Amino acid sequence: MHRLPRNLRLPAALLAALALAAAIRAEPVISEFLASNRTGILDEDGEHSDWIELHNPDPATASLKGWYLTDSATNKIKWQFPDVSIPAGGYLVVFASGKDRRDPAARLHTNFSLDADGDYLALVRPDGGGVATELAPKFPKQQPNVSYGPAGSPPKGTAVYLGRPTPGAGNSAALPIGIAQTVTFSRADRKSTRLNSSHT
Repeated sequence: MHRLPRNLRLPAALLAALALAAAIRAEPVISEFLASNRTGILDEDGEHSDWIELHNPDPATASLKGWYLTDSATNKIKWQFPDVSIPAGGYLVVFASGKDRRDPAARLHTNFSLDADGDYLALVRPDGGGVATELAPKFPKQQPNVSYGPAGSPPKGTAVYLGRPTPGAGNSAALPIGIAQTVTFSRADRKSTRLNSSHT
């Protein structure tokens, strides 16, 4: 086996740092959802289906192949993503319609719909057990045509009701209308992003 000359070898500490940086990738997160879509965006059937928006905060494309969305705390693998990706810093909207459509070349639809009176919602890693983003035990009661999620672009910090939903875009123009829960986005330690149910 040929070895690099000593002066071309990377120091062990630098190699370790590069390996750690590669391992600590920012994961996709649930950035906004609308559980009572009455007059907002239409799906391909011309229906006002509810929707869930995902955001990729990483500077590289994020594959969602094998990831899951679920509205059940006891069934973390309820709906699995096909081979789709979110571009760096980009967004993906999935309709929560119950229509169960997973064609990667078409609009995606979960096999469940959201309960506007409050529901569990999570984005689950491909292992089927690790939760990347979680609204638990359930998100608060939702209002018609008002979305919910952290404000800003990129979205982070406190989750609020958003009077101007922005599916597929950052929440900086989403018009926050009230703080409901606290959310902390965890990037480096791969712990779940959890929205606690206590109101502020």
